[in-house]
Amino acid sequence: MDLIATFSKTLAEYDSSTMGWVTNIITNATTQVALYLAAIVLVMELAKMFERVNTSNNGVMMPRFFAEIAWRGAVSGVMIALSRYIVEFMVLVGIGLVKLMGKYANGAFDVLPNVDISSSTSIWDTIGGILTGNFLTFALAYSVGVLISLAAYVMLTVLIMLRFFQLYVLLALAPLPMASFASAEHQNIGITYLKYIGAYALQPAVLLTVIGVYHFMSTAGWDISGWQVPGIMASVDGIKELLSGIVQGFIFIIALWQSHNISSKLLGV
Repeated sequence: MDLIATFSKTLAEYDSSTMGWVTNIITNATTQVALYLAAIVLVMELAKMFERVNTSNNGVMMPRFFAEIAWRGAVSGVMIALSRYIVEFMVLVGIGLVKLMGKYANGAFDVLPNVDISSSTSIWDTIGGILTGNFLTFALAYSVGVLISLAAYVMLTVLIMLRFFQLYVLLALAPLPMASFASAEHQNIGITYLKYIGAYALQPAVLLTVIGVYHFMSTAGWDISGWQVPGIMASVDGIKELLSGIVQGFIFIIALWQSHNISSKLLGV
């Protein structure tokens, strides 16, 4: 799997038909509703302003009050109109970071958990394991290792597809929370929404970092000299190396699953 090529795709390049549908929804539905929401928020802001004026300014409306309302309306209108382009720009920033990381990867991203026995284990050792009754234990451990490798690959594929899926959904609905910029009190809704989109835009960089760290840690080797293998498994040649691969696989899967949580924390979501 070429992760750099996959993560370097824009939303239009990943699925042009879905992007076309999302664009149509933005133009003909969510943008129009967002403008109505912004108007409602502005009316609420104006009502609060009249209340504030009556209590603190003897009911006299100053030009700056109207300027504040006009400014809020302009900001919300611009954010609603540009919401699609803001999201696409954030995705491009994430793509740029991925490409920069790819230049210095040195093959670190072409990796999946390797759960295998040591090279010193020959077919004669395996046959010996069968004759001594250890084959079932060996086969069980090896099968678990293979399943973990498969799970890691599936997990990575799911995360890639889920990221694009979420970005399409967030993009289609983006104009709606931008209406909150019409109010100083509620603009945090729009800011949080943009942060959430930014977390998905940066998730590929987090995934690549996880994969790169895993690659070098697994290449350097994990110290298994002090491991105590229980019971009959202790007599199976290469079992420590096999169990080490299984542990590494679990660590890799957990780290992948936590990637969105990490990218969210980068933006304080």
